[in-house]
Amino acid sequence: MKTSTVKRPKFADEKYMGSEPSVTELSSDTDMAHAYNWYNYFYTSEDAKNFTISYLKSINYDKDIINSLVQVKAIDLHNIGWNCRLLANGSTLPEGVWETIVTRIGVLVATVVENPVSAEDQSQVKVVSIQDRINHRASDLIGELEEQLDVFFKEGVIQFDVKKWALEKGIKPQIATRIAEHFRPQYEEITEALEGKDPDLVEAYAGWRAPVLKVMALFIKKIIDHLESSAEAGKTLRKPRKKKVKPPSVLVSKMKYRPDWSDLNITSIDPKGIIGASQLWVINAKTRNLSVYHAVDGEGLSVRGSTITGFEEATSITKKVRKPRDVLPQVLTLAKVPLRQVMKDLTTTETKANGRINVDTILLRVLK
Repeated sequence: MKTSTVKRPKFADEKYMGSEPSVTELSSDTDMAHAYNWYNYFYTSEDAKNFTISYLKSINYDKDIINSLVQVKAIDLHNIGWNCRLLANGSTLPEGVWETIVTRIGVLVATVVENPVSAEDQSQVKVVSIQDRINHRASDLIGELEEQLDVFFKEGVIQFDVKKWALEKGIKPQIATRIAEHFRPQYEEITEALEGKDPDLVEAYAGWRAPVLKVMALFIKKIIDHLESSAEAGKTLRKPRKKKVKPPSVLVSKMKYRPDWSDLNITSIDPKGIIGASQLWVINAKTRNLSVYHAVDGEGLSVRGSTITGFEEATSITKKVRKPRDVLPQVLTLAKVPLRQVMKDLTTTETKANGRINVDTILLRVLK
């Protein structure tokens, strides 16, 4: 992979943040935190990745490991990149830091799926995923917002309209959320530094004037609030995904039922007719239990496996038939209104229909 040399930008706010840091083996955790914070402010994830690969090449690190790091997400190389930048500039790290870096590199490399394509050719065959496109788009927009922070430090005022900018860019909910998440840690750090409760943050921002920090915090908060509200609004306006409707033949494909009752010369109807029906009549040829199912709503009855669904439990009932030869012709021929009387005329015990269809069940009739 060909890595470009990253040049540190000369932002006007260096007078508040200080120049590029350096550390030694005697540096404290606070010193290291200040250095990392500086790099997080002035550089991107891609810069961190370039710093890492460039430094490892300069010390003749394992080539296979370097090639694998090419495939690692830049965001995962943040602190490694900052440490490599410090080393490349002549700094020395406190005890244990380099060992931690080596361990972390090993973990990241282990997550990379082996690819027979060389690192040099990878950029020519790699297909950019939707996730990568989102990340790249978010990164570009974050860069534009950070440029506005630079304008503030140069001119002392912010006249940037976040709402108008976001509208012109047509930012989608996912990207709006990414941008808000990017700025949130910076806002929280500045807020805590202003409150003075965290000694490390107070020291890290010691070179900044309180009025400057307050205005900066307000601007970042405005970015976060607007983009979060935009993301929520976008989710609300998004049309719900239309439920894919399966054809009746698929819904009833696993139903097990009895094709006919030869003794009574009765044949089951096509089970596809159950789908969307308002009423279904069935009888178990073995137990002689007659059941009627009434649909619970306008969508009608349906089938899941060998079970009837979408029926109203209160009105869907089962009764035993003592004389099927007399009763079943009525079920098969009566109109909808007189058909209601069939179950009422049966004097056997009424139970709730359970929806289960089995190999002894005859599908008698459906009404739409």
